[in-house]
Amino acid sequence: MLRQLSTQVSNLLSAVFFKPDEEKWQPLQFIWLVSLYLLGIFIWGKFLSWNTAPLDYHDWVGITLPRLAILQNAFRAGVFPFHVQDTAALHEISDRYLVLPDVITTPQTLLLLFVNLNTFVLIDILFHYTLGMLGLLWLRTQKNLSLISFTILFFLFNFNGYILAHYSVGHFTWGGYFLFPVIFGLLFEFTAGKVGWRWTGLFCLTLFYMILAGGQHHFVWILLFISPLLLTSGKNAKWILAVIILAGLLSAVRLLPPALALSLYEKKQNFNFVLGYPSVQHLFQAMVLPDVPVETLLASFGLNSFEENIWEFNFYVGILGTVFILYFGLWHWFKKYYQEYKQFILPVFFVFFLSIGSNYWLIRNSEFPLFGSERVTSRMVAVPLTFLIVFSVIFFQKWLATHRQAPILTASGLFLAFLTSDLWNNLKLWRLSDRANYFQPLQMDLSTNIVANHADPLYFSVISIGFGITIFVAAFLLVMSWREKKP
Repeated sequence: MLRQLSTQVSNLLSAVFFKPDEEKWQPLQFIWLVSLYLLGIFIWGKFLSWNTAPLDYHDWVGITLPRLAILQNAFRAGVFPFHVQDTAALHEISDRYLVLPDVITTPQTLLLLFVNLNTFVLIDILFHYTLGMLGLLWLRTQKNLSLISFTILFFLFNFNGYILAHYSVGHFTWGGYFLFPVIFGLLFEFTAGKVGWRWTGLFCLTLFYMILAGGQHHFVWILLFISPLLLTSGKNAKWILAVIILAGLLSAVRLLPPALALSLYEKKQNFNFVLGYPSVQHLFQAMVLPDVPVETLLASFGLNSFEENIWEFNFYVGILGTVFILYFGLWHWFKKYYQEYKQFILPVFFVFFLSIGSNYWLIRNSEFPLFGSERVTSRMVAVPLTFLIVFSVIFFQKWLATHRQAPILTASGLFLAFLTSDLWNNLKLWRLSDRANYFQPLQMDLSTNIVANHADPLYFSVISIGFGITIFVAAFLLVMSWREKKP
């Protein structure tokens, strides 16, 4: 009896640590993954205080809620907000709503017809979390990740200091971050030679959604990340070039209108600087040390120091998480899997380089408008670092397959427990209900965020041209994808 029980426990552990052994435990697989997803909803709900935290500080007041109020007031009036009365939420650039490349225009904003602003914030973040979960599950299928490895990936991706800090201070347009797993999955298909028009169409569609979600920054970072593949991919480089060109054209309806305000951006001093990590050491510090909120109430923080702008540099994963990423994500990559994944070396280190100091001026000096929009370049470290998180889990799984001893499995389980504890403790520092205590509450009058549409021939012509290009490119990608499916 005891021997049979011991065998069952051993088989159960094997199913948790090794994906091929899961087949005998299908209910376990389903229960584990669904429970993990629901746990993520609970954690995000706790972080967002379940829609009860006062969003009366920093970018929640200055940008996010006013822009959502503009959309809500417009939709309830039965119009689209082409022009607005109060331009404060648009950085006082213009009254033309769509000249801001990072305003949100996703289909789910129509929910603002029925729910209040705070509720929409909760719904939208959980929606993007769900998209991220689907992307992670795709990576799990691609790379045969076990339940334990997938759980490590789940926590490191969803609850690192980077995404928590940005949402905490009101960077609501960070939904594009949750599409990174889809991008990485597409890149793994690319290196496996699984490319074509369907692949190109899905890549372009993903980038287009980033733009709709206000993720113009994420869009640019991904283009920067994949650009070096043009140099290292041989004959398949044409597909990367196709993505870069067609994704831009597909997004023309949103990327063309900002061209009308280029000269206005140049006159704004706060759009003409580059702020990256002061050094690589500061990056490691941001990964290892939790950022403790300041002790005094501050109305705002200047964009001039690592210490004051902790949300722009935070990428906390803890000591254990950092060692895990460095050992499995970098050391194992170069030691054992260099040939298999050598195409990613240049993209990873190129974007790392751009996120340090003022290195990004090399790109901004090109005066290409789309790339000139980046100023806080420490943010773009999210792309190579989350990519290394994925790599570290992939190579951890490969390592685990050759180290099936009980002590190793026990240590892996303990690692997950301590990692989760570290991430949870950091989350408590950044959850909205607590973080609001460290900012001076700001007065917010949303009554001025109303539509003020008026005749504007040039603006409407540019929107129409952009819309036409978007429709044409979408149709082109659909036709090419359909033709590719035919035998």
